Amino acid sequence: MSSPTPHMQRRTQEERSSEMKDRLLKAALEGLAEDGYAATSTQEVVKRAGVSRGALVHHFPTKVDLFAEAAAYLISRRIHKTRQMVASLDGQDDELEKRLRLLWQNYREDFPANIEFMIAARTDRPLRERFDERLEDYLPSEPTEGAPEISRRYLGADPSPLLTEYMIGCFIRGLCLEEIVNDQKLAEQVFEKFVRVLALALKGFDSEA
Repeated sequence: MSSPTPHMQRRTQEERSSEMKDRLLKAALEGLAEDGYAATSTQEVVKRAGVSRGALVHHFPTKVDLFAEAAAYLISRRIHKTRQMVASLDGQDDELEKRLRLLWQNYREDFPANIEFMIAARTDRPLRERFDERLEDYLPSEPTEGAPEISRRYLGADPSPLLTEYMIGCFIRGLCLEEIVNDQKLAEQVFEKFVRVLALALKGFDSEA
């Protein structure tokens, strides 16, 4: 039996390195969601991931490097997951509501880690700056004009689709925060009204086009 070629060995090493990195990022997000940024040490992440301290330092020399990339990874994971989930909704009568509901659902799942990171980054400038750097590498490479999560069917005539997409994200994040302190029924009512208001606004863009 022939031995693996250098190319095969290199690929295997790259795959193992990628898997190790994913384990560390997921462990960091778990700690972030459960205990917050300040209370989650790199040693705790090592323990959660079941790896050596050396493996952590190899990929992420500092705590800032680790958690900034974990937050960027979280956003990228949510975007890809949402886009996969909404792919089958095209053309449905209640497509807009279903797309927004899926977006809300995925934000809700990630929100504990997301809000803990945002709170930490508010006062930790190195953390925020490192996050901004890493986010560029994690965002989808394809153009986002037309907001794929919402679909060009609705945003085709919108003069500023990226701003609308950002507005929707702000609303969903705010709704997730409201769920912590208010009744779920109220959050549902607010969501349903937002869908109606947004639909009317987008319809207005179509009529102006």
